[in-house]
Amino acid sequence: MIRSQSGSLCADAKSIIEQFRNLTDKDVEALEERKSILLNALNNFNKRLESLPSWDRDALISLFYREMRDTLFSFQILLEMIRTHEKNAPTGEQNQEILHELQKNIQGIATF
Repeated sequence: MIRSQSGSLCADAKSIIEQFRNLTDKDVEALEERKSILLNALNNFNKRLESLPSWDRDALISLFYREMRDTLFSFQILLEMIRTHEKNAPTGEQNQEILHELQKNIQGIATF
């Protein structure tokens, strides 16, 4: 089983893959609204951090970055799976080549 830098399993990636497969057109159309909400939330988060003592602020930011790294790792796995699936290799040999490439790419991501 592939692990991210923090040691978490790819279970999060599997959950994200399921969510990706179940996206509706309405979900995709909400992209701009979601980007705006996230930007506002991040700005608000940064402002609220200013009131914390230095150690608490740094610890919270460190935890936040670790969580974002693990989330990004899961999305990188999904991206590689989508890229690999697009190749539609019809033969067993080609499928083995694609699987080898996917494993190599995921190992590269895991060092992130």
